[in-house]
Amino acid sequence: MPSEKEIDRRYKNIRAAMEAEKVDALIVCGNQYAGFEGAVRYTSGFEIVHRYVYVLIPLSGDPVLVFPREARWIGDKKAAFVREKVWAEIPGKWLRDEIEKRHWKRVAVYGMDFIMAVRDYRELQGQSFELVPFDFHFDMARAVKSEEELEGFRDSMDIILDGFRALLAAYEPGKTEAEIMAPAVERFFARGAGPRMMNIVLSGANGEAEAFFKVPSLRKVGSDDLLLYSLEVTGAAGYWIEFSRAHPRQNQFAHAGNERSLSARHGGGPRQDARRYARQRSPQSRGRRLQQGRLFARAPHRPLHRHDHDRASRHRREHEDRAERKHGAQFSSASCRSGRPGLSLHARHLPRGQERRRVSRQCAVALLHRAGGAEVRMSIRICIVGCGAIGSIFGAHLACLSDVEVHAYDVSEEHTRAINESGLRISGAADFTSRLHATTYPKDIPPCEFGIVATKSTHTRPAIEQTAHLFGDSSAVCSVQNGIGNEEILAQHVRFVIRGTTFPAGHVIEPGHVGFDINGDTWIGPFEPTNTAYSRVEKLAELLNRAGLKVIPLQDARGAQWTKLIFNASTNPVGALTLLHHGAATRFPQTGALFNALISEGEAVAKALGIQLHGDPRALVQKGANAPGKHKASMLQDILAKRQTEVDFMNGAIADSGEKLGVPTPLNRALWQLVKGLEHSWSDPA
Repeated sequence: MPSEKEIDRRYKNIRAAMEAEKVDALIVCGNQYAGFEGAVRYTSGFEIVHRYVYVLIPLSGDPVLVFPREARWIGDKKAAFVREKVWAEIPGKWLRDEIEKRHWKRVAVYGMDFIMAVRDYRELQGQSFELVPFDFHFDMARAVKSEEELEGFRDSMDIILDGFRALLAAYEPGKTEAEIMAPAVERFFARGAGPRMMNIVLSGANGEAEAFFKVPSLRKVGSDDLLLYSLEVTGAAGYWIEFSRAHPRQNQFAHAGNERSLSARHGGGPRQDARRYARQRSPQSRGRRLQQGRLFARAPHRPLHRHDHDRASRHRREHEDRAERKHGAQFSSASCRSGRPGLSLHARHLPRGQERRRVSRQCAVALLHRAGGAEVRMSIRICIVGCGAIGSIFGAHLACLSDVEVHAYDVSEEHTRAINESGLRISGAADFTSRLHATTYPKDIPPCEFGIVATKSTHTRPAIEQTAHLFGDSSAVCSVQNGIGNEEILAQHVRFVIRGTTFPAGHVIEPGHVGFDINGDTWIGPFEPTNTAYSRVEKLAELLNRAGLKVIPLQDARGAQWTKLIFNASTNPVGALTLLHHGAATRFPQTGALFNALISEGEAVAKALGIQLHGDPRALVQKGANAPGKHKASMLQDILAKRQTEVDFMNGAIADSGEKLGVPTPLNRALWQLVKGLEHSWSDPA
């Protein structure tokens, strides 16, 4: 259900249009028989599954849902945000009586020409009040979309891409068109699209096809067939998204027709227009065969207008023509297929974050295939392994890029469910919501070019054992974890590993929502034993920087990693054992002095290893203390939640390295022992 703020915004816009036209009330028509359901859902929250409904909206006062009596047991009435409901023997008669009782003189009607039932129109015509056609004005009122509505579009797009991936995986010559489509439909139903979908195909042999769409048939597909599957579904919020992509011979993808056409529309409607558009763009197009080499993608100049239909009223055409002259062809009537706004959406209509953030605005409508060959910009798949605070920050930023497909694996079902249902929200140092695919089942994730491991160091081994199959011989997996020793574990399971060190900090506020506490730099470089090419490091850094993070690629990232290791090993256990947040522990003289002593031990071990630090750990301590808020170190968060800490990979690692090198580290060893003892106490030993 929309938020109260969103409902108020919709009614404010609609009533402003009503006031401008000097009408006393508005009747919004919705009719499942005619295929126009969306306007009713937009104004009431009620989804028509059968028969028809009206919403009566007075210029002031509460709206009313008006049902025919026979619809009492159909549809979820509790889902509606309009409280007052009426079941009338003849809804038109009830509306007439209500209008006359309130002495209204001008009553606007959305859907009078094509949606309203004939018996109801007969009751309303020729009365003491005037019926005012209101299609154009209503469409313009709801054409301005809020960020909340755009999230509904993104959810629909996420569902349709999920289904498309399933369709692509199912493709195999010898299967029928229907068998190839079936996994996509299964995904749509599993993600809650229900019956709100239309999935058709344009197909043919020898790389060509008849120029019409049809229901996928039991025809077996050959290896040289051209398949243009057109998928159209809605998400939970009811916004329609359409996605088409060609599947020509040799399993090579050409981008055809409306290749990623984002025709975002609210509500339901008959889908004949889409087929008519493909079939009737010119009188000569009937029966014409589409050659593979002639297919090319282009953004349509405008959505298919209702005034393309010969029954459209002159009044409506005049309004729409004026709108096109004023705003351009892309700004057109939102009522193509009434109830499903057809305002053309481009990438900048779907911002994934605040304007101040560096977010790619590349248009989502591709212009790729040409007769002489194909120039295809494919998405780079990245898997976030461990989508806690740090993994969420990386994943949400990367999901802002139009050329990156982000998947997240995490063991928390609540967190992954919230991400899939409502998006991944980041607040604090940045404030935005991103859409990405999250799952607790690694088998749901396709092969990926990059992995970013952001689990606790204690979980590195089981996490990479579960996800190693996602990364092929050319993939690279980057650790952005605390401590040292994680890269060695990763290298046992994947071919190329990238050493990473990150300073951003955060915490999980609730499932699907992460607080971004501290922004900072991230350094990455090749993990030397795996001979990872530096070009892979640079590519990952380029993506992360373009997503709005601060990432520095280095030929040798050991210095950066040890700088943070020493910083963490000094601050984390002290905070965990004293329960002091970072700023308080830094400013308290006794714990501040302990920080310095621990840092000196770590610096001595690094020097013995021949590692030149990438900065002064003491400066990092001070920077963290000066950051706003009361940031609790990750180890303190673990202690408070009675979780196993990462002390083995921090103080334990420094103490073990010092012992091998003959460098004394008594403080690091003592803190390691104290934290391990505290962990042991939770098991209540006898």
